[in-house]
Amino acid sequence: FVYSIDAFGCGLSSRPRWNLGYGENISVYNAESYFLDAFEAWREAQKIDKMVLFGHSLGGYLSVAYAERYPERVEHLILCSPVGIPKKPPEIHSNQRLPWYFRVARSAWGS
Repeated sequence: FVYSIDAFGCGLSSRPRWNLGYGENISVYNAESYFLDAFEAWREAQKIDKMVLFGHSLGGYLSVAYAERYPERVEHLILCSPVGIPKKPPEIHSNQRLPWYFRVARSAWGS
């Protein structure tokens, strides 16, 4: 079987009330748990023992977090353009150090 699942508030899914805080007032673990606990409950309800988990964008980030928390449930992990939110390395703040094609793209985006 193939299931395609929208995260809370995406696509046609509902979004439970967010009352965990914002910014530095919330831990990464609690923010991830907001999504992962519901996904794990869904997996249990579907009686899926192990799965091939595919994640794209924010789903990629959450798929990695799920695989770290429940490694016994993930047979294979496939990531397609997963999102992460690291700080920019200092060397890419300056357009002068970027390859020409990145400088062109950045100037088109106005950044």
